[in-house]
Amino acid sequence: MAKQLGPVLLATGAAVVVVLPGILAAARLRSPAIAASAVGLAAIAAVFAGFWKDGLLHRFQQDRENAAFVRDGCLTMGGELPAVRDVAELTRLGVHAARRGTSRTTTSQPPYVPRDIDDELREHLAASGAFVLIVGDSTAGKSRAAYEGLTATLPQHTLIAPQTRTALPYAIEQTAGSPRAALWLDDLERFLGEGGLSRNMLTRFLDTKGQHRVVLATIRAGELDTYLRTDNGSRPLNREVLDALALAHRIDLPRMFSPAERDRAATRTWDPRIEAALDHADRFGIAEYLSAGPELLHRWHAARDGGEHVRGAALVSAAVDCRRAGVTAPLPRAVLEELAVHHLPRRGGTPYPGEALAQAWEWATDVRTTTALLTPVDADTVDVYDYLVDETASPVSDTVLTTVLGFADAADTMRIGTIARAHGRYAIALDAYERVRDTRIASLGDDDPDTLTSRGHHAAVLRVLGRLREAEAEHRAVLEARVRVLGPDDPATLVSRNNLALALRDLDRLEEAEAQHRIVSDVRMRDLGESHPATLTNRNNHAFVLHDLGQAAEAEAEHCAVLAAYERLLDAADATPNTAAVLKSLGRLEDAEAEQHTVLDTSTRVFDPDHPDALTSRGSPTLVLHAVERLGEAERMHRAVYEGYARVLGPDHPSTLTSRENLAVVLHARGKVAEAEREHRAVVDHFARVLGPDHPSTLTSRCNLAVVLQALGRAPEAEKEHRAVLEAFTRLLGPDHPSTLTSRNYLAALLLSQDKTAQAEAEQRVVLEGFGRVLGPEHSSTLTSRGNLGVVLHALGRYAEAEPELRAALEGFARRRGPLHPSTLSARSNHAAALHSLGLVTEAESELRAVLDGFTAILGADHPRTLRARETLRRGGRRR
Repeated sequence: MAKQLGPVLLATGAAVVVVLPGILAAARLRSPAIAASAVGLAAIAAVFAGFWKDGLLHRFQQDRENAAFVRDGCLTMGGELPAVRDVAELTRLGVHAARRGTSRTTTSQPPYVPRDIDDELREHLAASGAFVLIVGDSTAGKSRAAYEGLTATLPQHTLIAPQTRTALPYAIEQTAGSPRAALWLDDLERFLGEGGLSRNMLTRFLDTKGQHRVVLATIRAGELDTYLRTDNGSRPLNREVLDALALAHRIDLPRMFSPAERDRAATRTWDPRIEAALDHADRFGIAEYLSAGPELLHRWHAARDGGEHVRGAALVSAAVDCRRAGVTAPLPRAVLEELAVHHLPRRGGTPYPGEALAQAWEWATDVRTTTALLTPVDADTVDVYDYLVDETASPVSDTVLTTVLGFADAADTMRIGTIARAHGRYAIALDAYERVRDTRIASLGDDDPDTLTSRGHHAAVLRVLGRLREAEAEHRAVLEARVRVLGPDDPATLVSRNNLALALRDLDRLEEAEAQHRIVSDVRMRDLGESHPATLTNRNNHAFVLHDLGQAAEAEAEHCAVLAAYERLLDAADATPNTAAVLKSLGRLEDAEAEQHTVLDTSTRVFDPDHPDALTSRGSPTLVLHAVERLGEAERMHRAVYEGYARVLGPDHPSTLTSRENLAVVLHARGKVAEAEREHRAVVDHFARVLGPDHPSTLTSRCNLAVVLQALGRAPEAEKEHRAVLEAFTRLLGPDHPSTLTSRNYLAALLLSQDKTAQAEAEQRVVLEGFGRVLGPEHSSTLTSRGNLGVVLHALGRYAEAEPELRAALEGFARRRGPLHPSTLSARSNHAAALHSLGLVTEAESELRAVLDGFTAILGADHPRTLRARETLRRGGRRR
């Protein structure tokens, strides 16, 4: 048998030898070593000739494609990736061009002025596996400091400097065998998003034994804020990218030079540019002056405000807006021409066209001092000087947001949707996420992780818009797919489960929501620990559901445990940079797909929602998970958490502002109303500046402020605030959105307190009809509104009309929550008041006794609510 097999093997081997030159020719490879090794392999495994032919050819073609991407998409010299020390033209690495010197011997870049961060930067670059991120404003000197640190520390390393997001993975793949490599990511935002930087990509590049590899990136502070400082539902990155940012060692570089840096600059005044920069160092950073940022900004503003180049300035304004809308790719000239019309000055009610279009482009792309305002990338696209973007703060219009969606790729479309969502433009955000979802489904399939991420964003906006049943169905579908594709314990799966739980809570399906939260808490506590920020976020969400279920003691215990853990975590962040980095990267400590519990909801609730004399509704900003007798300790804990966030994340971070608002609510509950007003006003001002005056977080804060104003006896001011919030929510989300209806409910409560009972009745009927239409007659918000209408009718003396409304609320809560739930007992107390007013004293006393027995059973004989129920029974149900 062996003798017969020999010729067959030999013949087949010969066939492979014959085929291999064709393979090599197709791959355009001429290396004799490769050819010899390939022939040897063919002789050994000839029976697999056809398979090997196809496999080798595919591999060779893939290598060629990777090499082409690297050659065309990365910085190269002579067609090869350069060593760090070989790069002489720094502008190719993103360093801004500098003012020209007056001497012929002056170099294109002035001498480097050592920065205070240099030692820290170089220490981290010397350690293999480092990911360093330098953060600062445009023209702070980030790229120059990064380059100088890299050349001083790792001059012989292969430099991988991709120019586009699509080139990044190919560059990393192509340099897998390089023993020493530095990945240079100037303007990091260009490399984030679909196909860009992720934790897995970083791990593949950095985790190499026996090799020294580093990643050095820069990002403008404003761009990083887009990812880390926006509200919880508005951060544009998926979990992988958030994890990647958490791995970075962040180094902040101020634009203004320190006194020590100025002293070092003074030793380099032999270059007249440095000498001139020092003359202006009190107003501008040295790098800022050298790059002529202020001059170019003035040139744009002067033309924009009038003169011979208003159309050119309008093109620049359009480009700045496109960048601020979220576009990182080169900007199409045609789009800028379309948008520029909206930036032209108006004369006689119509836009003044200004100079001819050709002249406008010539002016905008003309290099002045250091660079042009708009720099051509190719015949059809331009880039905009980033200093102008950083120095612009006006809101981006809906027109710009919708226009850029027409040409943005998937990654930029996600950014556009996120920015729209952050500024309350939810319809535009939904459109953006739908586009990405549909694109990814078509190209990647329904179950691809990137597709599921975009579907999660889409579902989150549906929830914000009050389309709760659609949101619940989509979150459930994403969860089921992630369980199937990633497994039940994957972090992305847990995010979906948490999002589903939030939607279920909105739909009043509390038992289902509690079960989902419990699963997430158990897994996160096991995998991350009980004090990890992601675990704490879920534990707090879980506490609110427990509260809604009537499990007050359990809810308070969990909430206080979370606050204590945050105290420890924030204290540790002062001494542990990695802890601070995790807090910063997680932002509001939950995934990008998560949204606030409801729009009118804060993470601390203070006042009793079931007080029989109060009109309340779900999502009240004046509820608490702290017992009245423990509010002193609650104030201490909330103050410590707020001060910790302010110290670690800064005073304007959304987490800091939320914690400050929580402190204000507790202060109000403790009777420190004047102090509470000051804190609430500060929070409103900060949220308005950071997120915009119409953002839901800002409006929620204004509602809290109005409640405090009412407590201070300043009812006219409170009514003005409530009406302004109601008008804003109506404009933003529509008249039937739960947040709008909740806001209207607060206005009704205020009107009732001012004895404007007829107006209160009209508003409360709108609230009841709206909740019934949107959420259904059995939802707790609808039942609460029905009880509130009964309270208003009772105040009007229309007892026969009030009684059936109050009875319906009581019966509904008893069905949904059981006879001993606090909401049921409070509804029973209100019903007793109507019975008493109707002369049914025996029936009223029977109801009040049931209320007292109920509160005694669930809260104890000495609880404030039990004592209040006892006093109400003693009075016989009469209202004071």
